[in-house]
Amino acid sequence: MVKRIESSITVELIESDDTMHRYVLHKLWDDQKPCCTIITLYPGSAELVVLDTTQMLLTNNLHSRGYGGYYSVNLFSKLGLSERDRREISNATDRENDKAILTCAKKSSEIIFAWGSLPNTNAMVKKRVDELLSKLHTQLHKCYYLTNAEGENYYHPLATSVRYDWNLLKCNVDIDDVT
Repeated sequence: MVKRIESSITVELIESDDTMHRYVLHKLWDDQKPCCTIITLYPGSAELVVLDTTQMLLTNNLHSRGYGGYYSVNLFSKLGLSERDRREISNATDRENDKAILTCAKKSSEIIFAWGSLPNTNAMVKKRVDELLSKLHTQLHKCYYLTNAEGENYYHPLATSVRYDWNLLKCNVDIDDVT
């Protein structure tokens, strides 16, 4: 007996006209299941067809958790950041990025913070996190952060301790803590 199984995955990119900023990478494989918004640091090399490791890990982990799709957004939207740029990222985002994040968050059942530990060591990134949290103040009830099995710190999906085994903890951020 031979069985044929088919599936379609829709991928949508939203970027600036000059292609310098990517605001959203949206993947949808089942519109009957919930979608989430996942916030990482900055866009990688993924495109409509080409995957990078982060997008592969997002897709695999979110699918296994029962999601039907996700909105991948970033604290910083500028594409092609070099290692030096990543340390000095003060101009690596714009207002359109915040609009996109807020729009995706409203469409999602959950918001996952997966930006790793950089806000602990980089003041510009910490400031950006605080700005974003203040804008998400009405959505904080559905926010979680990616952590390891022990619930230690924030992790990025590429971290070896969470690549294949995600733990999501409810975010206990109070808006008074970030304003």
